[in-house]
Amino acid sequence: MVGEQIFRPQAALSALARRPEGAAAMALVGLRVAAVGGFVRDALIGREPRELDLVVEGDPAEVARQLGGEVVRHPQFLACHVSRDGWSIEVTGARTERYPRPGALPLVAPASIEADLVRRDFTVNAIAVTLEGELIAPPGALDDLAAPRPLPPSAGLRGRSVERIAGGRGGPRHRERSADRNRAAPDCARARPARATR
Repeated sequence: MVGEQIFRPQAALSALARRPEGAAAMALVGLRVAAVGGFVRDALIGREPRELDLVVEGDPAEVARQLGGEVVRHPQFLACHVSRDGWSIEVTGARTERYPRPGALPLVAPASIEADLVRRDFTVNAIAVTLEGELIAPPGALDDLAAPRPLPPSAGLRGRSVERIAGGRGGPRHRERSADRNRAAPDCARARPARATR
């Protein structure tokens, strides 16, 4: 696969280490934590990340506490928002989501980081790098990053209207598809930890 040959987890770890809150994240102990979403996407393609999203197998409030800064908790969603050093950091517990009816808020349950990636909107936002340097991605995600294209909802990620995302702010709003497309455990590809690469 092209993407697996191009992208290295060390790019995300280096971007993380350049920021004070990233360095604080890298010092976290006791839980499996990964940078995910836009941060990893931007770091892997050589852009300077402007946001930090962390996913943790465990209590996001504990990670938020270790990061320091102002913390706002959202326990019903297994999430915390941390403001620190001029950055906003989203810390979520690895989770699955189920939508009981169209338009309803999700019902969440703790899960692995791999299972959490399935709920994300597009493959390029479902790439994670653990703080130990392990690259985790759904099948084809790194290839999608090399030549960006949205993953169709039938591939297992929760689908959102392409028009809504492509339209950006102020564009036409479309309803999210309400069907629960989560799977118990995604078939995520793994790369060796960055410290072990040649």
